Amino acid sequence: MTASELTQYAVSQVGTNALPALPARPGEDWQAAWRERLEATPIWMVPWLANQVDGPYWRQGSLAPAYEEIEAAILMFGGWMDSYIDPVFRMLDRCTAPRRAIVGNWVHTFPDEGYPGPNLDWLHEFVRFFDFWLKEEQNGAMDEPGLTWFQRDYAAPEAFPVGWPGSWRAARAYGPSAGGNATFWLSGGEQSLRGALDAQPATAWGAETFAHRATVGTSGGLSWGAGSAPNGLARDIRRDEVGLPVFISRPLDEPLAVLGPAVATLEVSSSMTVATLVVRLSDVAPDGTSSQVSMGILNLTHRNGHTKPEPMVPGRPELVRVALRSAGYRFAAGHRIGLSVGSSLWPVIWPSPESGSLTIHQGPSALDRGGSRLELPLAPADDDAEVPSFLTTLPDLDEVGGGRDDSPRWQVTEDVLAGTTTVSTHDGGETVLEDGGRLYSAESHDLAASDQAPAVANMTSAVRYVLERDGHRVEVDVDATTSSDAGAFRMVMDLRVRLDGDAFFDRGLDERIPRRLV
Repeated sequence: MTASELTQYAVSQVGTNALPALPARPGEDWQAAWRERLEATPIWMVPWLANQVDGPYWRQGSLAPAYEEIEAAILMFGGWMDSYIDPVFRMLDRCTAPRRAIVGNWVHTFPDEGYPGPNLDWLHEFVRFFDFWLKEEQNGAMDEPGLTWFQRDYAAPEAFPVGWPGSWRAARAYGPSAGGNATFWLSGGEQSLRGALDAQPATAWGAETFAHRATVGTSGGLSWGAGSAPNGLARDIRRDEVGLPVFISRPLDEPLAVLGPAVATLEVSSSMTVATLVVRLSDVAPDGTSSQVSMGILNLTHRNGHTKPEPMVPGRPELVRVALRSAGYRFAAGHRIGLSVGSSLWPVIWPSPESGSLTIHQGPSALDRGGSRLELPLAPADDDAEVPSFLTTLPDLDEVGGGRDDSPRWQVTEDVLAGTTTVSTHDGGETVLEDGGRLYSAESHDLAASDQAPAVANMTSAVRYVLERDGHRVEVDVDATTSSDAGAFRMVMDLRVRLDGDAFFDRGLDERIPRRLV
């Protein structure tokens, strides 16, 4: 989860955590218990943002590095557009317990309803898995492939596609680069910032320099792991590529299929001590459309690890590796592979604070004889397992309650006079509970950044919950502002809780958190 996503999520959770436990347990003074919990619950957003490097705070919730400690059998579902796709492939590779994974096109939601399709009845697969391990039914659940994935084909990019074309594939087991690797080398072109991806290392030295702009990225997805509206996917990213170095291969003579995480090894120098690399892999169609396939982000101060960040030395070239999110994709013959390099991804990540420029070096150098390159993990040429017969008729589940949705909002506004780009979102709706209770929840965010002053960014948030249940009306409102300057983040928050129209609990927060090379 990235810094801006983390902050939005944390503000929302402040509201969620403030709701009472209704209906009350028999004999419980639910109001006293509710107030006690409100007073004791910390504001998570403060320690989340304060812990800006890897360490004990984050390790307590991580499998790494002791994957072998998992002894129970594992069945995983992953989506190519879900921010949690990489753990699926890490666990397949590193865990020793019996394990299987099924990966589709989906965003951060369930495979029976998530976009893009095709969809499948994932509950059916879970029942078979648990019947095998818990009831000892010999139903063949663990005879099926270790990895089944949907290999995506090109489709014109859109924010909310119903489905993507492609085909299901299967392998007995997954290993990194099971089909080998394809390496493409970065080289310069006839036009500035427009280079090539070549099958052979560049023989001539070259460099592409570009300015850090905080507001680049609004043609991409609204979040790192999309979900229901307004959290859409990337559209044609050519608008984001203006002013950035873009390297494009020749048209492919035959299809090229990738599976797993690609890696961009780049020789980079920076005029800034704190800077970010955003690398996007795209499928460039014959008409020039640039459709995002995958993406990777690296805070360059973390180039040697995430525990002890180190500032960049201005002007000194360094070789860095940017891991891209796992992908299962087939580039068609006649299409071209594209790689763009930027320094921001607004509003997904908080902008690096300094003004300046970055340079991507190509060709042989003292750091690395081959120079900057893209390494693609290839899918096996042929499947060594059969694709399971999934149920595609979705389960007939009981209808519980009902509800309505607010009209979602996803707007990008450029203020020419102020020099800012603001992304505004709204998501909300009411759920009718089985017992007749009602829960309304909504959140709105406005995120503003400036190319002229990248250190100064701002997010204002309004979160509201209204719970009507057991004859009571509970209202929870959270108003928050997260802002930054060159030295720190500032969080200002006001939590207000009302019971039946009367004030029940209030809490304010005003914290300044130093930036640690972020």
